[in-house]
Amino acid sequence: MKKKILVVDDDQGIRELIAEVLTGNQFEVIQAQNGTEALEKLKTATFSLVLSDMQMPQMGGLELLQRAKSMNPSIPFIILSGSFHEDNDTALIQHVHLYIEKPFNPFYLLESVLKYFRSA
Repeated sequence: MKKKILVVDDDQGIRELIAEVLTGNQFEVIQAQNGTEALEKLKTATFSLVLSDMQMPQMGGLELLQRAKSMNPSIPFIILSGSFHEDNDTALIQHVHLYIEKPFNPFYLLESVLKYFRSA
């Protein structure tokens, strides 16, 4: 059975790149363009992993993380960001399985996701 991954990023090109890399590796990828859309998808489907951008309009990755965890405390998150801020360090250490800095190598992202599922 394919693992279902929710990819959340306001940049359509990034979402499509991630979907292309992961879909070809036996993952089912669902895309959301912002945190609000992601929460709606999380209410109606079960996901094995959420890959979310940190900086998005309306609702950033950390707010999405907090709200998603209140719905399902065990849902794993990988955060993608081009700008990491020290104040987010505590939240990331406590609730995020992996932080990947943008720009990222698609093969590194794929290997990170595969490694996560091997260890989970």
